[in-house]
Amino acid sequence: MKKVILTLLVLIAIFAQYNLNAQQAQKPLYETPGTFPKEANSERKVVPWPYLREADVMYSRRIERVIDTREKINLCLKWPKNPLYNIIYRAVTEKGTLTAYKSDSLDQGSFYTPEDILKLGSYDKNIQVYPDPNDPYYAIDSVIPVRFKPEEIRKYKLIEEWDFDRNTSEMYVRILAIAPMYRPVAGSTGIELPEQEMFYIKYNDDARKLFVNEELFNRFNDAGRLTVDDFFEQRLFNSYITKESNQFDLAIRQFEEFKVDPYEALLQGEEIKGKLFEFEHDLWEY
Repeated sequence: MKKVILTLLVLIAIFAQYNLNAQQAQKPLYETPGTFPKEANSERKVVPWPYLREADVMYSRRIERVIDTREKINLCLKWPKNPLYNIIYRAVTEKGTLTAYKSDSLDQGSFYTPEDILKLGSYDKNIQVYPDPNDPYYAIDSVIPVRFKPEEIRKYKLIEEWDFDRNTSEMYVRILAIAPMYRPVAGSTGIELPEQEMFYIKYNDDARKLFVNEELFNRFNDAGRLTVDDFFEQRLFNSYITKESNQFDLAIRQFEEFKVDPYEALLQGEEIKGKLFEFEHDLWEY
């Protein structure tokens, strides 16, 4: 009797392992399987940030910056087999793994539903239809829906905090939220409005759990691909600063002296970068 029970347990374990392997085999792959199984990134877990006490924070600054995926160093975010816009857009519209907030306050009571997001960037276009091919002067007005394409997302805004911990003598740069940028269209005219944030997602609480298993293309070595989480945590991107915390709560371009000349606003962002670097550098003695 004991042998029969033991045999049944072994068969159940083998059957469970077979089902597990079958489920893993059904997972979508970025490309055709190679000569060895790639499991390192798919099995990774989020490494939590070190704990930071308020009493140890000697300096803190809120910074907003924009990543342009058209820059060479940021092109990996547009990898056609796994682009960042597809990861985020599908997570908020189809999978429901990310919550899309309406503002950078990340208020739980103010968020978009998947149906609301699908409407963002979409519009109704007025066209003229000629129903009678024999009468070119007879036309009727018709409306066709134009749906937003996620590939039109080319920029991402990062909201981050720079905190200096006097206990460890280290400057922590932590991303708080990510916002895809898009150009809304005014009504049925088809006129594009200035670029703005589509929605905001929490980075550490929500996005990192998704990014830690999503691969990015490595143009030097296919065996050394990083994840989206690595890309942001190791700060492998290039960006420009658009806002520093100030008493008016205005972005750089909203100040009178920078409204006319965007080049001066860009230089101001570079100056803020330099100040942050110098602050950390001057805390050390050589």
